[in-house]
Amino acid sequence: MSVEEINDLLKKELEYDEYRYQKENGILIKEPYRAEGLHKVLYQCPHCKTEFKMDSIGSTLFCKSCGKAWEMDELGILHADDGETEFSHIPDWFEWERQQVEAEVRNGTYRYEDEVDVFSQPRTQGFVKLGKAKIVHDIDEGWVIEGHHNGSDYRIQRTPLEINSLHVEYDYFRIRRADCFDISTQHDSFFCYPSKPNVITKLSFATEEMFKILEESNELHDRLAENVEYFRSKMIEAGFDIKPTQSAICAVMLYDAKLSQVYAAKLQEEGIYVTGFYYPVVPKDQARIRVQ
Repeated sequence: MSVEEINDLLKKELEYDEYRYQKENGILIKEPYRAEGLHKVLYQCPHCKTEFKMDSIGSTLFCKSCGKAWEMDELGILHADDGETEFSHIPDWFEWERQQVEAEVRNGTYRYEDEVDVFSQPRTQGFVKLGKAKIVHDIDEGWVIEGHHNGSDYRIQRTPLEINSLHVEYDYFRIRRADCFDISTQHDSFFCYPSKPNVITKLSFATEEMFKILEESNELHDRLAENVEYFRSKMIEAGFDIKPTQSAICAVMLYDAKLSQVYAAKLQEEGIYVTGFYYPVVPKDQARIRVQ
């Protein structure tokens, strides 16, 4: 079997559809609130095509823009109150939304811009409130967060090829009960609460689609490899010791822990984001700054 055939077989065997399982096994969910929250995932109306105007109450899902409504029965099947039932099977609606986002990304019309509340989680527990920030997501730069905290401006970026999926949380209670998403770096996680409602499912789709589209092309990867090699060669010419690398991360060896901290601080003052690493993160006398 080829690699593609093995991947297709694994994908098929690992696929799981909770709603199909429920229907095939006749599992009845009789709670009267069974559709509540569904609008957070099914955010686009298939009737009028309006986004972010869906809502739900009890066992009913409805569009606040055109007024169309769907009833979710005890088997998890949707039925339109009036006219055509565009999607009776909930995952089909979900995948239709994904296709809409893919089309936007491919034709260049997708862009998300918002003001978010940002909370940093530099360790496994506890959050630091960074306040309001501007966030932009597009295929040119990926995710960019720009804000101001503790007397300094900050900018966080994750390019489309650096993030192949988006961590989203619905009604995330650990900070405040609302929807949010997380942009993670190597040293921190930034939980962002958007001002715009019900957007996080679409943002997740867009992140995945951008990665897939750009992964299809070697152009950006080749350009990145050229940039890394250019940086390494010029730094070596200047007398620096650079560890061999197969990625976009370059370790500039300084060997002295204090020196690595000084270098990192000075470069950050110039707007160049680097990180100093020293014992115990790396072995003793192997201190370095990491550039990417």
